Amino acid sequence: VCGPCTTGTVTSCESFTFAGYFGFGPGSRDVFARYPYGGFAEYTLAPENAIVPIPDNVSFEHAAHFGYLGTSYAGLLRGGVGPDTKLLINGGTGTLGIGATLLALSMGVPKILAVARDRGRLELLKTLAPERIEIHSTEDGSTTDGAKSLTGGRGVDVVLDCLSPGTPASVLLEGLYAVGRGGNVVTIGGVLESIEFNPG
Repeated sequence: VCGPCTTGTVTSCESFTFAGYFGFGPGSRDVFARYPYGGFAEYTLAPENAIVPIPDNVSFEHAAHFGYLGTSYAGLLRGGVGPDTKLLINGGTGTLGIGATLLALSMGVPKILAVARDRGRLELLKTLAPERIEIHSTEDGSTTDGAKSLTGGRGVDVVLDCLSPGTPASVLLEGLYAVGRGGNVVTIGGVLESIEFNPG
């Protein structure tokens, strides 16, 4: 009954909670008390905003993967990607990053720079669309410099941060500084360290 819930922006609610996973605000404890079931349960009770109808031709097993795809898709929409976008996906070989790459390709993004640590996984990701996906390993130097060199020094149009909680904040910052003037940065990852940066 709060403002965010009644206006359809449930992720802004102080009780917003990933069932069986973690909460985002002080009201999450109450949600966990009412809905204590996690992802390994065969059947669960869930709040209305967590119920999504699936088509008959999609199995429950396949539908279970859509949560992360939805997160990646929402991030790409928030970033405003499209057929004129140069996109950097920081954490490109993780669950969010791979989903974002697939979705960005289907949304017509012509140039994607996938950034991650593991060169082997990056090479495999590039095989999805070798002419549209560039890769950069964080072990090969600065992500910022790599992105700027691919864009004639300008930087990318959108940075989608998909980094995991254990990642150092410095890796997040390297991605943030790769965005060009007037570009967008969307963080959907989970770096837990505090960051300091110069917004100018």
